[in-house]
Amino acid sequence: MDYKIYQIGVEYEYSKITCNSISEEYKLFYYSLSLHKKFHGIKKLLFKFHTSKKINRIVKLPFKSVWAPSVLDNCNNIQKDDIVCFIYQGGDNYFDIGVFPYLKKHFPNSILIYNYNDLVELNERLYPGFLNKCKATFDIIMTFNPLDSKAFGIELHPPVFPRLNYLGVDNKNEYDVFFVGKDKGRLALILKIYELMVAHGLKCEFYITDVEKERQLYSEKIHYNVFLPYEDVLKKVSKTKSVLNIIQEGSCGITLRDYECITFKKMLLTNNTYLTNTKYYDANKVLFINEDIPFEKIKNYKDSSWNITGDCSAKSYITWINELIDVYIAKSKKYEK
Repeated sequence: MDYKIYQIGVEYEYSKITCNSISEEYKLFYYSLSLHKKFHGIKKLLFKFHTSKKINRIVKLPFKSVWAPSVLDNCNNIQKDDIVCFIYQGGDNYFDIGVFPYLKKHFPNSILIYNYNDLVELNERLYPGFLNKCKATFDIIMTFNPLDSKAFGIELHPPVFPRLNYLGVDNKNEYDVFFVGKDKGRLALILKIYELMVAHGLKCEFYITDVEKERQLYSEKIHYNVFLPYEDVLKKVSKTKSVLNIIQEGSCGITLRDYECITFKKMLLTNNTYLTNTKYYDANKVLFINEDIPFEKIKNYKDSSWNITGDCSAKSYITWINELIDVYIAKSKKYEK
C-alpha cells in the first residue's frame, strides 16, 4: 500500500535536495525544514531563547510545546485519521518541545520513524541515553549502517540519493584528489594520505573542518575550517579525478561521497572495504588506501561510468518504506486500512 510519508526537521542542504528528489518521484511524500531554519527575525530569537539548553539548565522554561505545531507544513494533505508516517533524523531538540506527543495526539494513526544519519555511538556521546529515548518514542528505528543495524537490532534502510543533475559544470578535471569533511579523529590519516599524494605529484584539493589552529599542517595548501555549501561540494567533485572518503571507525555501507563518485564517474579512494560486499562496488573504480595506491592510475584517469547493479533511487527507498509500514501494521493490529 502507498502511504503518506512526511519527513520533519530537515536541516542540511543535502537532505533538502534528497527530499525534493523523493517528492518528485512520490507524490505522497512531504517534508518540512527544521524550526531554526524555518523561523526568521524575532520569532527565531524567541525560539532560540525559549529552547536554549544553557538557559533551561538554570531555569526550566514552561510552555515549550507551543512550538510543536510549527513543525508541519502542507498538512492540508493529511487528514486526522490517515495512516501517515513521520520520519525524523535530528537531535533531541524535538523531544524537548513535545513534537512527538503532539503528532500522536493530532494524528492517532501515525507511525513515527527515527532515522539515524550518523553512528549510534556518536549520538549517544552527544545525547546520553538517546537510543533508549528513541525506543520509548518511535514505532520504528532505522539506520544506514549495517554494523549498527546488527548491534542494536534496528532496521537497515537501503541507500537513497538525489538525482545530482548539476548544471553549469564543464567537468574539466582541475584536481587529482578531492576531500571534504570534518576531522572526527581522522586528521592524522587524512594528512598522511595528503603527503603521499603530493609526494607523487598529484594535485590535491582538501577541505577539513573542526581542526584547531595548532594542528593545521600545510595550511597554505589545505583549506581548514572553511564551510562548503553542498552545491559547491558537487562542483568540486565534478572537477576532480578522484574523491577521498575516509569513514569513521565503526561505520560501513555506502555513503554520500561514494554515490557522488558513481554519479560523476570518478575514482574513489577509501578505507571502506565493506563496499566489496555490496552492489555498489566496481574494482576498476575503487582504490583502498590500506593497499598499494596506483598513483599513475589516478593521474591518468578519465571519467567513465561505474559498472554496478545497486539501486539508490528514491523509488526503491519509498517502496522499502511502504513495505516496512505494511509489516508494522500487520504485526501491531492497531490500524485499520
